[in-house]
Amino acid sequence: MYDIPGVNSDGVAGHILNGWGVTGILTLQSGRPFSVGLEPTLIFGALPSFLFGTRPNVVPGEDPVPANQGPDNWINPDAFIRPEGTALGNVGRNTMTGPSFKNFDFSIVKNFDVSEGRRLQFRTEFFNLTNHPNFGLPSRELGTSNFGVISNSANNERQIQFGLRYEF
Repeated sequence: MYDIPGVNSDGVAGHILNGWGVTGILTLQSGRPFSVGLEPTLIFGALPSFLFGTRPNVVPGEDPVPANQGPDNWINPDAFIRPEGTALGNVGRNTMTGPSFKNFDFSIVKNFDVSEGRRLQFRTEFFNLTNHPNFGLPSRELGTSNFGVISNSANNERQIQFGLRYEF
């Protein structure tokens, strides 16, 4: 919390200009790693494939990151292929990276001295002040209709809340 310097006045100007403070939280994160997998199927006739962590094979020479990477096209589906039969694929664990995360929360506070030892505080808090969209991880199961598509967000849109606090 940073208290904004006020003025030396007990008059109306002092009541208006004194007692302000601001605070902020800036969050910058690189993308989270994730693994590409295969859609769940039954192997050996009865066991769901996700129990074995099945992964596809890498197609040599294909870049898993598409040239026009975006929320509708985060993974290049041509870079992966289903392994033969019940063989395990050669794609490593956490070889892909999701979208980065950027967020700025900010609040401004005005304190009013009521009497000795008593104070009234009015707060305005802004969550995701810049209203920056942050996307979640893409669908990462090869063979599904939405493979490589990001369909969720990692944070909410801008939200503003007001608060009033009486300290005694």
